[in-house]
Amino acid sequence: MPGRMTLKLLFESGFSHHRAGRVADAERIYRQILAQNPDHVDALHLLGVVAGQSGRFDAAVELIQRAIRLKPDCAEAHGDLGEIFTNFGHLNDAIDSYRQAIRLKPNLALAHCRIGNALKGLGQLDEAIAACRQAIRLNPSFGEAHSYLGDALKEKGQLDEAITS
Repeated sequence: MPGRMTLKLLFESGFSHHRAGRVADAERIYRQILAQNPDHVDALHLLGVVAGQSGRFDAAVELIQRAIRLKPDCAEAHGDLGEIFTNFGHLNDAIDSYRQAIRLKPNLALAHCRIGNALKGLGQLDEAIAACRQAIRLNPSFGEAHSYLGDALKEKGQLDEAITS
């Protein structure tokens, strides 16, 4: 049990660094955790997020997919994988990942919002608008969803609605 508690505290420290934007510190701690427990799902997942934030696409995808293989029902990992795919221009893969996140957690507003952005990137404006509206239904004060909805409405030529959004 002491080892488990140590890893828990170590992870909390890494996550705290990550949230504060100290990505290098977070990465060092996540790697330290994985040296002790190579199958620590949360450390794999968030190390993948760090890799994506650092521009290392292949490492990001490999780490998050490894976490998903260990815990396939982690909607957040599927959503973060979608975000990695989106950021590197792999929109169809992103949409697949977001859809999996939504299947696992239908009320995950972030996944609805971000699938809307990816769909907009593919020119699927009606679907993008519907996804963003669903995100807003789930979280009416979600600024990112309002922004993406406004962008999609603008592209569709619905300027009054875009301005309102």
